[in-house]
Amino acid sequence: MKSTKRCICLVLGVVFFILIQRKVTYEITVGRLKVRMQFVPFDQLALKWGVSSNNNSWTGESNFTDIAYTLEDLSGDGIQAARVVWTPVSFNQPETTAIIIPFRNRAANLSVFLNHMHPFLRHQRRRYTIFVIEQVTPETFNKGALMNTGFREAIKTANFTCFIFHDVDLLPEDDRMTYGCEHQPLHMSATIDKFNYTLYYNTSFGGAVAMTRTQFEKTLGYANTYFGWGCEDDDMYRRLGFSKQTLLRRNFTFARYKMMKHVRDTGNEINPKRKQRLKVAYHLWRNDTYRHVQYAIRQKELRYNGLYYHFKVDILYPILKDSIKLL
Repeated sequence: MKSTKRCICLVLGVVFFILIQRKVTYEITVGRLKVRMQFVPFDQLALKWGVSSNNNSWTGESNFTDIAYTLEDLSGDGIQAARVVWTPVSFNQPETTAIIIPFRNRAANLSVFLNHMHPFLRHQRRRYTIFVIEQVTPETFNKGALMNTGFREAIKTANFTCFIFHDVDLLPEDDRMTYGCEHQPLHMSATIDKFNYTLYYNTSFGGAVAMTRTQFEKTLGYANTYFGWGCEDDDMYRRLGFSKQTLLRRNFTFARYKMMKHVRDTGNEINPKRKQRLKVAYHLWRNDTYRHVQYAIRQKELRYNGLYYHFKVDILYPILKDSIKLL
């Protein structure tokens, strides 16, 4: 009898555990959107948010946006202009925003992000392109170098006036969080559900941040020498100070973000030298910049009817893990 009860309890426990694990596939409300926290096939997203095969424009409707959008060529620095900028047809949006996502092995997060962000951005009447910068090699992830790569490719592509560097696992919860730039560098993801919607620490400048081209170039971009997890965002915070700029945050009542669950990627383990590198941030600031990053593009294409502009890259910068000399 006791063994039977134990078996029943064990089965119920397993079922309960499975249900808890599967809960991430249920619909949840994020801001005014209902987001289904599970992988959405990209071809379905292409039909839902992509361009029409007839006229290269989107005229669909949802409960969040019904404005017509089209893809435009707004030319960049005259090098590789491309027709990749989503633009509202009947609304004059003076700001053009590049959303740059450093990426590897997060297809499920990316599908949810795209399904959330396209209607979110269109409801705000933004003019925008989503850049996904995927690292192929080396094995150890380098977020800073990928964001520098994204910036350099974006300015070749179109005349962007605002650059948002965005983790793929973060979703804005309130559309009062306008996806544009301010007069100072903007820390957008100030409060996150994982940290009980409180500022994790005062010098935090990661997750989702926005800078104009001038602001970013003043900082000299991200450091390229943080391999693995940690401190590239802390280094950028210091660069704001080095360039005599001030961090800005918006009202915490709507600077709220949802973090999607994921496991730590292989190749993105904690960098054991991150704090040692951070100590010499000022000494290396002018010699480790967005201008110094070297990379090779394996592939670039506008994917899934315009959902995002995808780059596969190899990071080739010669100052790799063991060649940097810490002062």
